[in-house]
Amino acid sequence: MTARPVRRWLVCLGMMLGLVLKATPTAQQCYLDISAYASGIVSGYDASGNGVVDYFGSGFDYSWCEGYQCAHEYAIGGTLRQLPSQQVWDQIEGGGTEFSQSVGVTPGEYEVESLFYVGCWACAQQTFVTQASQVIQVPQNQGCGDERDTMINEYRPGVVYQNGVSPIPGCSDIEYHSSGYQYLTNFTWGELNWNWGQGNPHTGWGIIHAGAANGLQTTRNNYGQAIYVSSGYRCPHGNASIPGDDNSHHMRGRAIDMYKWGGNVAPYWSEAEFNALKDIADNTMPVESFPYTEYPDRHYHAAW
Repeated sequence: MTARPVRRWLVCLGMMLGLVLKATPTAQQCYLDISAYASGIVSGYDASGNGVVDYFGSGFDYSWCEGYQCAHEYAIGGTLRQLPSQQVWDQIEGGGTEFSQSVGVTPGEYEVESLFYVGCWACAQQTFVTQASQVIQVPQNQGCGDERDTMINEYRPGVVYQNGVSPIPGCSDIEYHSSGYQYLTNFTWGELNWNWGQGNPHTGWGIIHAGAANGLQTTRNNYGQAIYVSSGYRCPHGNASIPGDDNSHHMRGRAIDMYKWGGNVAPYWSEAEFNALKDIADNTMPVESFPYTEYPDRHYHAAW
């Protein structure tokens, strides 16, 4: 439903301190036109599965006075209430001419209301108010309808980790490919998802962030030798089973653990061999790049 602004024209004829002056050639006239706007959208769903409503409002005025600044002070307030119960879910108020707020709500019908206040000093310091509203629908979260729903649920607070894992991925963030699918020039989808072993048992499904994909392939191009990926994407359950860090970038598809090919077999690769790969990876500007002594098995970890 489109918000309909409410307008009021106010004519003030020489009203000062509550007294009406006699009409004279110097009488003051003030015209004040005010309007309000309100709107809301469902921007997604939060960690509890509730809809996230972004609601906002604004006020506008046009004033003209002979010798006075008619519109002197502004205030605006917003309310989000559920229909038909009229239960108030959220309120915001303050100075200025606009507001915006995000709040989680259960599915249903809601009304966004905006109240705009204008103080008119040329009109005996009176305050005038106008309002606008819009009704929005918050649908039930239908989910993805497949294995992705199970994966997404693992990110919610209390399912695997007490505080959950942020950000919670959406349906479009999780891809499905066969294990042998050539996802990058030198790496298959299975290699990047630990071949759906302990770290990611959701066969075929995974998350690889574009930054990690580009960082890994660029590293491989510049390294000029085969790289063995020992761990890529991990779902929260898989990460906890290792156990990995509870804020690991592996769960966001941003981290890759790697060796030069064959370097993962004891006695592992040398520190010089490790650093040769790390130096090249560092040129791709990873947000994490750990040294040779970081892990007992001497794998190189980078995240983009």
